[in-house]
Amino acid sequence: MKVLFVSAKGELLPVAERFDWRGHDVRLYTKEVKYKKRGIGIVDPGKPSDDADLIIGDVGMGAIKGTWGVNEWSDAVCEHKEYATQLLGRDENVSGLWDGEKFTCFYHKRDLRGFMAEGVGPDIVVGCVVKIVEAPDVAECEDVLRKTSYRGPVHMGTEPKAGATIHELVALDAITPKGIVGLVMDEDVPREDFYGVSVLVSVPPYPYMLGCEEAPFTLQEGAARHFWGVDCKRGGTAGIDGLVGYAAARGKSTGECSGRIERTVRNIPLEELQYRLDCSFIEHS
Repeated sequence: MKVLFVSAKGELLPVAERFDWRGHDVRLYTKEVKYKKRGIGIVDPGKPSDDADLIIGDVGMGAIKGTWGVNEWSDAVCEHKEYATQLLGRDENVSGLWDGEKFTCFYHKRDLRGFMAEGVGPDIVVGCVVKIVEAPDVAECEDVLRKTSYRGPVHMGTEPKAGATIHELVALDAITPKGIVGLVMDEDVPREDFYGVSVLVSVPPYPYMLGCEEAPFTLQEGAARHFWGVDCKRGGTAGIDGLVGYAAARGKSTGECSGRIERTVRNIPLEELQYRLDCSFIEHS
């Protein structure tokens, strides 16, 4: 299958790489010029006009038609909070994967915010925790969604949004037997008995500015399965902003996930790595 990824900053690179591993004909279009080095030698570059059987995009790329994970409607939902609340607001927060006709699963998602432990530092998302939950009554939201052409993650509740983000896709992959490929292709659903966690891994000067030195590194096969390289090219980092990628894990508790993420990160042969391992507090917050 021909699969085109359209990404504002190339952050869908590791998702494209996993589709490539499954034998699909994959191309990655990165909109912002300064991020175009991402993916060199890993996946082929593409253009929005490329012929494709499936197009997958991230937030902000909704103008490209027929895309999984984003469209003009979902971008409008993300940009206009009052509009989003009217359509997807409810008392309790819950997220789901919408296939165009129905939700295939529901989950709770909690973002890890704050660059340093316990949320200290710049208020940015540095990962997330997901856990499958029973189907809630979201009939009104389903009626809204059926009037759109959107397919992908939907977040209903006090902070409603729609659209695919890399940290969420990484966490969902961790608890899905056939991974993100099976999830997007409607071949599989996440397991109910695990937490899925993604944690951002970076090097200075991230998150403050663009520009860092390129650094060669390779991962052992075991660690490579659990690491999602973003600011990377074949054989090392791309040297754009220091967002090296995401480490992923599943576990019966978020504490167990933290231990597995630490093992993965220890196998990344780069100096001055920055990452959080305190995701276990989310279980009790």
